[in-house]
Amino acid sequence: MTKVNKREFINILSKKTKLSTDKCENINNILERHFLLGKKNKDKIINDIEKELEISRTLSEEMYKTSLTILKEEIKNKIKHPFKR
Repeated sequence: MTKVNKREFINILSKKTKLSTDKCENINNILERHFLLGKKNKDKIINDIEKELEISRTLSEEMYKTSLTILKEEIKNKIKHPFKR
């Protein structure tokens, strides 16, 4: 996988979660509003996803985990190949 921009992140999230791109854009907006690290922030993000998308807590947690997995993969790729575009 190459460098991922916001649009590509939303598309990947949509494919992995099988949610519409609109809902994935909402998840992306929520992630951008909060700092990703820390238990308090994790709870805030999950609560926001649950409220804005009107989905269950379990599904919100799954969306959060999937989003972080995508971001972690991209960070790992960037560290492995720092000058590759």
